[in-house]
Amino acid sequence: MAKSISSRTIQVITYSTPLPAEDVFSLIDTEVARGPPITDWRRPPDITPEQFARRVDVSVGISGFRFYNWYDHGEWLQIYNKADDPACAARVYVLGNPLIARTLLSRDLRAGLNVPIRLFVMGKPDGKGTELIYQLPSSAIQGDEKMKAAAHVLDEKVAQLVRRVIQPSTKL
Repeated sequence: MAKSISSRTIQVITYSTPLPAEDVFSLIDTEVARGPPITDWRRPPDITPEQFARRVDVSVGISGFRFYNWYDHGEWLQIYNKADDPACAARVYVLGNPLIARTLLSRDLRAGLNVPIRLFVMGKPDGKGTELIYQLPSSAIQGDEKMKAAAHVLDEKVAQLVRRVIQPSTKL
């Protein structure tokens, strides 16, 4: 059995907004498209890369991301806290775009550890606003110059999504 360990410094980005968590959850839903699982698109099995790309293009939200999943920590935290405790507003969103992921994964499948991205949304402990937290993709994804360039594009797309959510009246 072989084992290797690599070290890297991951940058964690935190945006803060006075908006309540429930508003932030709704704004994310506005920005990110939900739809059938992408695995359903493989039928018929003879779909071409161009057809797949067209399906992706029309299935992403305003932000350019699709919703894959979410984990609502607030649901089970209510067992330990009052339902109105800010700690009960805590969700991890899994968001991505297969066309962006393809650029990264085609160069190094290990990028799959970091795509799709995860966005953690939590109510501030004092109850006065919300924080949106994510790992900066370019700090987590290693590789050659093309990988780094693609990761930096993803950095900007995630930042644009978060800025649109916390400043909904701003057009970016």
